[in-house]
Amino acid sequence: MTAHALRFRTAFAPYGVGLLSGVLVGEGAYGLLYILATTSGAYWAGSIAAGSALLAWGCAWRFRDARSILAAVAVAAVTAVAFVVVYSGDLLIWWSS
Repeated sequence: MTAHALRFRTAFAPYGVGLLSGVLVGEGAYGLLYILATTSGAYWAGSIAAGSALLAWGCAWRFRDARSILAAVAVAAVTAVAFVVVYSGDLLIWWSS
């Protein structure tokens, strides 16, 4: 859905880019903080770089107004932080009980 929103520049494009970027950056941060011993740090750094590059590309080439850029960055930041918090704090166990 993000690719479609970006291609046709719909109103949901900033949220889609922010969500995808946030997941990539959050996953990379979680990997570097918690599971670095089992997987190469280059993999997690690559995830962070890919998420950051997607966000930068979307903001530079697809979004023309400040509101769209701010929305994409805010959604990416909230998603990345939420990803790390949920996966590191055993919150998934709380909800499954």
